[in-house]
Amino acid sequence: MRNQPSLPHLPRIALVVLDFDETLYDWIGYFVPALEAMITTAASELGTTPAALRSELKAVHKRYRNTEHPFALLETDAAQSKLAGLPRGEQRQALAAAFDAFNQVRDERLQLYRDVVPALSRWRAAGVPIVGYSAATSVNIAPRIRLLGLAGSFDRIYASPYAGPPYPGRSTRGRTADVPIVEMARPKPDPDAVPRITSDMGIPPEATLFVGDSIASDIAPAIEGGAKAALIRRQADSTTEWLPGLLEVSHRSAETRADSASLSDKDLVQVPTVTTLSDLWRHFTFGASGT
Repeated sequence: MRNQPSLPHLPRIALVVLDFDETLYDWIGYFVPALEAMITTAASELGTTPAALRSELKAVHKRYRNTEHPFALLETDAAQSKLAGLPRGEQRQALAAAFDAFNQVRDERLQLYRDVVPALSRWRAAGVPIVGYSAATSVNIAPRIRLLGLAGSFDRIYASPYAGPPYPGRSTRGRTADVPIVEMARPKPDPDAVPRITSDMGIPPEATLFVGDSIASDIAPAIEGGAKAALIRRQADSTTEWLPGLLEVSHRSAETRADSASLSDKDLVQVPTVTTLSDLWRHFTFGASGT
């Protein structure tokens, strides 16, 4: 496929940077059910109740300001009371059934939105590099990329840094399949993300498009860094069904898509809102740098 002709009224994009959660797949719809399966199994193993374990997980998540903190279960009071004398690897093994329960539900429910693969293929055919920028830590995003079969679609992935006790077992930090995973110095949104990513990829910010579902985490940093941005609002997701369960364990006091950011009305009105990735071609043209 030849590069899309550049139309005078549409900005030309030479680099696409994609968010992951709620942009490429339904994060809440797989994460909360998987977490519930882990909690139910672990509560029985630890001699506590699911409600108590949710409360303890929430405390761990708030401490790290991350609802996906890797192996947070091992840092709960219930786990520490029973397993504190064991090395981290053995603690993980002691709760292997709980982690397996999480993985089983995750593997069953984690699926790309139907428009993702066609859009990735279209950008690839146009010679446009594709970068991922995730709020997840490197050790969380790596297996997700592998399970979704996305390794061949991304040139590079930027993720949040791993923080906490030593990783209990073999870590997948740094690489998954053939995709380099780069840990940013700070979690998303990182004000240095735009200059770092565009410099690494050799594409100017004004020719770079950031796509995501959060104004505060995706759109505002992109605009402030001089890049283009597009807000995606998926019409069908699991927010209503699973949001109450997420709030019971979240590090935030609220989880809502109606987030805010210090963007002027003038900035926001220039950001297109789309419901599928294919809609982006109505607002931008795409082609390799220098073509």
